[in-house]
Amino acid sequence: MVEDQLNRAKALQNEILSNGRLIDAARQATNNLLNSLEDLTPAERDSIEGATKELESRYQDLIEAMGEKVKDLDSALTQSQDVQDAVDNVTTWLTQAENQIK
Repeated sequence: MVEDQLNRAKALQNEILSNGRLIDAARQATNNLLNSLEDLTPAERDSIEGATKELESRYQDLIEAMGEKVKDLDSALTQSQDVQDAVDNVTTWLTQAENQIK
């Protein structure tokens, strides 16, 4: 179960990273627009640049959040494997103890 969640999270993380090109394209389009519109006031420039900066910020936040999610799930997977190993050891010991009693 945890392993499936981890695999899905990693796939989503890869998708997020691969779509970074969309952020780059938005940045480039913004730069092209600003270069073509020379008569903009500083407030107008800030407004146009602000939208792209907001996208970039949200994208960075998403990358960081997804990285944390993958890290947490990876840790949970390791811990669940440790629990399973402990359960297996106790089960083996109980089986051996039961067989000695018989």
